[in-house]
Amino acid sequence: MKGTIKAYWDARKPIEDEYRQRKAVDDAAFQQKTQKVERLSQEIQTVSGSISQATMEFIRFFIENKRELPPELQEYVQQWQKENIGSFTRVAKLRDELVESLKDQHDASSQATRLYEETMSKLWLMTQNFEAKIVAVEGKPTSSFPPLPL
Repeated sequence: MKGTIKAYWDARKPIEDEYRQRKAVDDAAFQQKTQKVERLSQEIQTVSGSISQATMEFIRFFIENKRELPPELQEYVQQWQKENIGSFTRVAKLRDELVESLKDQHDASSQATRLYEETMSKLWLMTQNFEAKIVAVEGKPTSSFPPLPL
């Protein structure tokens, strides 16, 4: 019986060690993606300044309808556009990059969840096999062994 228990724990240890190693890699990847999301959010706030979404829509309306404006207002809109269009373009690109980074962050989180579920499944199966061996040898059921916290 002692040999069977030792074999169980000896077989379980590599699975737990592999889990810890893979979890460390997954955690580092998630942390890196989280930092990128935070950096992009901060950069968007910096580039956007104090221009609200409503202001951006109002300005976009004037730019799109520039030809219908009086000549002096057309000149003003054109000058403003030259000075500020780079900021709008940059914000749009940063927002697109932020959306992709949020997806990457979610994927990294999902990977960590899958790793945990896969490892717990292996350990559960190993425990069931161990209990079946004990029942076969001893002829009586054992109590369930809960998986150790990793």
